[in-house]
Amino acid sequence: MITPFASTFGCLATCDQIQVLHISTTILQIIGQDIGALVRGGLLKNLRELHFVYDRALGRKQISLYVLRTFAQHCKMLTILQIPLDTCCLGGNLEAMRSEIADSERGSNILHELVIPRLPTRWDYSMSTAIAFSSLLDHLFPRLRIFKGEPAQSDEQARWWEGVDEMLFTFRRIRGTTIDVDGR
Repeated sequence: MITPFASTFGCLATCDQIQVLHISTTILQIIGQDIGALVRGGLLKNLRELHFVYDRALGRKQISLYVLRTFAQHCKMLTILQIPLDTCCLGGNLEAMRSEIADSERGSNILHELVIPRLPTRWDYSMSTAIAFSSLLDHLFPRLRIFKGEPAQSDEQARWWEGVDEMLFTFRRIRGTTIDVDGR
């Protein structure tokens, strides 16, 4: 079955030199399988910036956390990624994130800026999950220097984002690099 996203972006098959792409999900229904098919097919291999923007009020489908591995493995030139995530497919599950790390190679991409404008409210905002999430990001994107997350909606979320920030900083410091963290 062809989804609205796949049929709309089938034209990208002839545009393998795209370097900057902005997609608004206020007019599209995006699912991870569609993005994965485009990326794994080599269509976006020269992409340097990818920005997904969506309107929270429309309640469109979000993109699975699993798609980050696809970008890490197949978009080696990508330097900036802005992407809303539906992490509830992992349910904030520590084992699922650890297994995602174990099942994937360490990233060899050059991504240096990641913006995650939204996580679902059903996410487990525990410190253990913050550590697992930051470990996953560090594993997939070892050159990440700038990480921006959604504005915190509660004290629990604020503490969670701070934990992610601190762990990413610690990972970089151990390797002798630094990370710039922008406002929560």
